[in-house]
Amino acid sequence: VSMVGANPGRMQCVVKNARVVTSTQEYMANIGIRDGRFAAIVDVSTPLEGETLIDAEGRPVLPGIVDPHVHYSPKPTVSFRDLVLSETRAGAAGGVTTQGIFMHYRDDPIPQWVAANAEVINTCSMVDAGFHVLFTTTPIDIESLATWVAHGVPSWKLSIGYKGPQAAGRSPINDGDVWEVMAAASKFPYPAMVMVHAENPDIMLKGRALVERT
Repeated sequence: VSMVGANPGRMQCVVKNARVVTSTQEYMANIGIRDGRFAAIVDVSTPLEGETLIDAEGRPVLPGIVDPHVHYSPKPTVSFRDLVLSETRAGAAGGVTTQGIFMHYRDDPIPQWVAANAEVINTCSMVDAGFHVLFTTTPIDIESLATWVAHGVPSWKLSIGYKGPQAAGRSPINDGDVWEVMAAASKFPYPAMVMVHAENPDIMLKGRALVERT
């Protein structure tokens, strides 16, 4: 098992005697890390040199978990910064190395919104993170999708469950809005994508009425 040549060079960090676990294999190896990436995975009989040496003593080393669906809910007493500090630390403790965070968006200028939230991630997060923009009301500025993509946020989620009492005075997103956003998003290359929070508000309202009658 090897992903390097005979002379891999000096590593920043070496994890020796690791039980490497992948989706298809499990084997013992020494691991070399350079510039934040795996630079070498070699048999335990092949020594690697590094500035930092960690002896895994046969413990499993697994790929980091990517959690693409994370919601933070800032409150008057708990800021987004506070949540990033606590929730990414909790994620890292459980093996999550990347989070996809759903972010409510209203009408702030997009470049400033992205920069401000990215600054919090860059200075406070314990893991890698990216944003999904969560739209819960209309109108949705279709032309703004290009601006989101240009600023590194090509992922949008549409919540269609807000109708009647759930709308709380907001203008709900309907199937026509979903179609319009998907049609516009289809013109952007991968990884641009649209998700739908696919609750059925009509069924929800009927069910609520039924519960209230009984």
